[in-house]
Amino acid sequence: MHDNHAAACLQVLTEIGQLGPLRRELVKSVEPTLHSGAAGVLWHLAEQGPMRMRDLAGVLQVDASVASRQVAELAAAGHVERQRDPADGRACLLTLTPSGHSSLADAVDRVVSRFERHLEAWDPDHLQRVATDLRRLREDLSNLLPA
Repeated sequence: MHDNHAAACLQVLTEIGQLGPLRRELVKSVEPTLHSGAAGVLWHLAEQGPMRMRDLAGVLQVDASVASRQVAELAAAGHVERQRDPADGRACLLTLTPSGHSSLADAVDRVVSRFERHLEAWDPDHLQRVATDLRRLREDLSNLLPA
């Protein structure tokens, strides 16, 4: 039993490792102006709302200098803006602009459309089961992430 379980775990790890490059390529192929890091910044700001740079870096699991560079690019493009933090006037919060929301929505639509074309032979119920299993896997493994 243990050998079968270990082999299955290794297969899951192998498959997870292959998903990252596929996801990056999928995003890049439909939104060449947004590299995957920038898309991640927009996604997290849209999902979690305004946040400080250090909090964004933590969510993205990157060094603050990397997050700062990505935010600077997005700010120059008009997708992100810095606003004074009402809780601490010395700090600023990063927020999506209407352009940022629009750019993200367009990118998500294109990525989902391409994803859907590649999986058109899959039954929607099967896709839902895969999503449920992936969510459970992510939740069960979440304790591996730094706090």
